[in-house]
Amino acid sequence: MRTLPLLLKFAMLKRCPFFAIVVIWCLQSGVATAQTTPSTSTVAPTTGATAAEQMLALGPEAQALASRVGRWDLTQTNWSSPTADPVTIPGLVAERQMIGPFLQEIVHPVPDSSAKPFTRIDFLTFNRVEGRWAYASMDTRSSNGIMPAWSLGRDPADRIDLVFQPFAIVGGGSEVKGQMLRMEQIITREGLDREVKDQYFTLADGVGTRWLARRYVYTRRPS
Repeated sequence: MRTLPLLLKFAMLKRCPFFAIVVIWCLQSGVATAQTTPSTSTVAPTTGATAAEQMLALGPEAQALASRVGRWDLTQTNWSSPTADPVTIPGLVAERQMIGPFLQEIVHPVPDSSAKPFTRIDFLTFNRVEGRWAYASMDTRSSNGIMPAWSLGRDPADRIDLVFQPFAIVGGGSEVKGQMLRMEQIITREGLDREVKDQYFTLADGVGTRWLARRYVYTRRPS
């Protein structure tokens, strides 16, 4: 996992404590032996385990994440505004593996894709102490840096609603406009081999129109 030291440096530069903690935990847990196949049983804490050890035991949410390990074909569709026509980016692949209780996803174009080269990385986990999902993503196509999000409660693993920390987007043209934006992401699992991530945007423009701005459609590749 040669990406982790670079991610840790990036996290510290961007002052994102949540993501820095994720990366440090992974480094300390020996991620050189990260899972590449789903686990088949839930880890139960031994008698006399501390509270921290009990919360680190893999529960059913981590088992659900492990079932998503593998390579997935991906199509991304963008809507730049509520009235814009969709723009589709085909020819992407998502590579997923478990790092302890974290599902790591790395997205990039396939070699023969017409898409411009980029890398998008995200982590998803269930925080057993808080009883909610936690998420963080970064995309080399975006100037927004590391973007953390959380669910409001104990969503089921087949439909996770995440709310991002508000952030500013650059805006179009050659000048930086810094328009504030709220963003939600809904992860819907439509069976073992299909998943959809919908991202909804709401601009702080005095109107507050919410629209579907990004859609990621995943189809699992045969093993």
